[in-house]
Amino acid sequence: MIMFSKIINFINLLINTIHDIMLGEIIYLLDKLKLELIEQKCSKFKGNIYHYSQVNFAYNSNKIEGGKTVGKGIVKKIY
Repeated sequence: MIMFSKIINFINLLINTIHDIMLGEIIYLLDKLKLELIEQKCSKFKGNIYHYSQVNFAYNSNKIEGGKTVGKGIVKKIY
C-alpha cells in the first residue's frame, strides 16, 4: 500500500511539473506574439497579421452592432 501511495505522489508531481513547464511556454509564446503584433502595428505595413486582425475585428464589430453591412473591401480601405 505504501508503494502505491509513492507512485501516486510521483505521478502527481510529474503532472504538476509538466503543467508548470507548459504554462511557462504558453506565457512565453503569448509575450512573443504580443511583441510581434506591436512591431507590425508600428510598421504600418498592410497585409501582415496585425492588419488582417484589425480588418476582421472592425468588420465583425460592425456586423454585431447592426450597422449597414459594409464589405470587407471597404473596411480594408479604411485601415
